[in-house]
Amino acid sequence: MNKFIKNVKAYLTGTLRHKLYYSRLKFLIRPLILEQFDWRIKAMNKICYNQGSCVECGCVTTALQMADKACAGDCYPPFMDKHNWEAFKCNLSVSVGEATWLMRSEQVPGNARVMYEVTIRKNGKKVNKYYETKSI
Repeated sequence: MNKFIKNVKAYLTGTLRHKLYYSRLKFLIRPLILEQFDWRIKAMNKICYNQGSCVECGCVTTALQMADKACAGDCYPPFMDKHNWEAFKCNLSVSVGEATWLMRSEQVPGNARVMYEVTIRKNGKKVNKYYETKSI
């Protein structure tokens, strides 16, 4: 499938899921997709969320976050299958496409916040090490 068609598919998928997510029909979205979308929102840069586009790559948030593909700025991985998602949540590294993603999370003592550390490796080189603290 060529890049143009993949981008159109990602746009349509993301837009449809986004509309469903903010409607009474949210139940039509599979729980696995909902959980990953909610994680993407919690782990994303607040500047990206507030301005409506990614500061790294310019992709539109939050509609594109509902598409299957990863952020071009390495802010989040593509949606994963159940096995990989469960491994990722358990702080295990997961290879998705050409990248390996590793998330570490820990409760920050004294408050209800979680520390996320996401490390992305592509072609054997570390591309990004991303730390975020968000409310849970």
